[in-house]
Amino acid sequence: MACSLYEPAFAVVTRAFTRHPRRAIAVLTLFGGFASTVFWPLGQALIDASGWRETAMIFAAINLLVCVPLHLGALPAAHPPAMPASAASRSLREAVRDPAFYWLAAAFTANTLVFSATSVHLLAMLAAKGLTAAQAAAFGALIGPMQVAGRLAEMAFGRRTTPSRVGIVAMGLLPASLLLLVFAGTSAWGFVVFAALYGAGNGVMTIVRGTIPIELYGRDHYGAVNGALAAPVLVAKAAGPLVAALALAVAPGYDTVALWLSAAAATSLVFFALALRRRASSAG
Repeated sequence: MACSLYEPAFAVVTRAFTRHPRRAIAVLTLFGGFASTVFWPLGQALIDASGWRETAMIFAAINLLVCVPLHLGALPAAHPPAMPASAASRSLREAVRDPAFYWLAAAFTANTLVFSATSVHLLAMLAAKGLTAAQAAAFGALIGPMQVAGRLAEMAFGRRTTPSRVGIVAMGLLPASLLLLVFAGTSAWGFVVFAALYGAGNGVMTIVRGTIPIELYGRDHYGAVNGALAAPVLVAKAAGPLVAALALAVAPGYDTVALWLSAAAATSLVFFALALRRRASSAG
C-alpha cells in the first residue's frame, strides 16, 4: 500500500512530465482531494450492504480493472526526452550533507504530525466545544472541499511565485487555524473559518511537499531525495493521533492540546524558514 501514496506518484509524474512537474503534481493532488469525498461514503454504503471483506474485494477489483489500465495507458511507455541537467541538481548523498535538508525534514515532519493528530481528534475537539455529533461532522466535512479549494488557488496563482513562498503561507495557516479553534468559542462562523484555513493549508502543503525538493535540489534525483524527506513524515503521520492522546491525558482539556499543537505547527514554520535561509546561503 505504501506504493499507492502520493510520494511514489510524485516521483512518477516528475519523471513523466519533465517540463511542468509542478503543474502535474498540482493536478494529481487536485483529483486526489476528491478521493475521500467519494470513497468514504461509497465504502460505508458497500460495507452496510455487503460487509467489509466484500468491500475490500470490490476496491481491489477497481484497482486492478480500472487503475492499472489507466496507468498503463496514460504514462509514457518510454522515458520522455531528457531535459538538460540543472546545475542546481543534487544527488541524495549531496542533499543529506546539506543542513537545510534536515531543517526541511523537521518542518514537514512537525507539520504532518500536527495535522494528523488534529484530524483524528477533530470531532472530539468540536464535541468538547458543545457541538452535537451531527454538527461536528458537518463542520468536519467542510475540510475536504477546502483542501480542493486550496489546491485550485495554488494552481491559479502559485505559478506566479515559488513553492517555497507558497509553503510559508500554507504552513502559517495551520497554527492560525488551531488558535482560531481555541478562541472562537462556540461561534459557527469561527468553526467555518477554522475549517477553511485548516483544509486549505493542508491541501496546499501536499503540493508544497511534492514541489519543494525540485526547487531546492533539482529533478534529476527527485525520487530519492523526496523519498528520504517523506520517511520521517510518514512516521509522524502515524504517530500524531497517539501523541495527541498522550497530551490529552495530562492536559486539562482539548483547548490546551490545541494550543500545544498550534505551538508545534508554528515551530514547523520556523524550521521551514531556517531551511530556506540555509539553502539560500549555501547556494549563494
